Amino acid sequence: MRVMKYMALALAFLLLVAYLAGYFLPDKAHVERSIDINRSPADVFAVLNSPQQFNRWSPWYEANKKFGTTYSYHGPDNGVGASIRWQAANIVSAGDHRGEMKITASRPHESVVYALLFENREPAITRFDIKALPGNRSRVTWSYDANFGNSVIGRYFGLILDRAVGPDYEAGLRNLRTVLEDSAESPDDKAPAAETTAG
Repeated sequence: MRVMKYMALALAFLLLVAYLAGYFLPDKAHVERSIDINRSPADVFAVLNSPQQFNRWSPWYEANKKFGTTYSYHGPDNGVGASIRWQAANIVSAGDHRGEMKITASRPHESVVYALLFENREPAITRFDIKALPGNRSRVTWSYDANFGNSVIGRYFGLILDRAVGPDYEAGLRNLRTVLEDSAESPDDKAPAAETTAG
């Protein structure tokens, strides 16, 4: 009985140490991936600057189908204020399967910045930077910045964020390249219809 008591005290001590140590971890994390695309910055920008184009290349779109996820577009069709919202129907607690991605800054042919808004979580920033390359080509850099504030769990998650999110960003950028390079017409001509829409 005494051994069990000591083991419980030792475990409690280790948990306390781990919790306190979490406050010394970075409260921010950054993920970044890039890809070269054989389309002009203007063509790339047209897709990235419109949330209504997002599901054409999103790395999560196919996976989210099993949750019965629906989408709605809000604000203007593109540029600052345009957003996409999603809601998963086939799970009890939606968690990360309910949220919004909204454009907060847009510089033609150069960059688009989105705020990622989830319930009970600090907003995060994801952005796309477009660099013109020779031969009417573009380099797209997709980055993500998370601020965990005083969340100890968040700070620990920040240690593996690059490994958790990076592969999805790589897949999404490959999808984006396919969408753009396989399209013979202007990207605006193939904007998908929303499952649900709202003003």
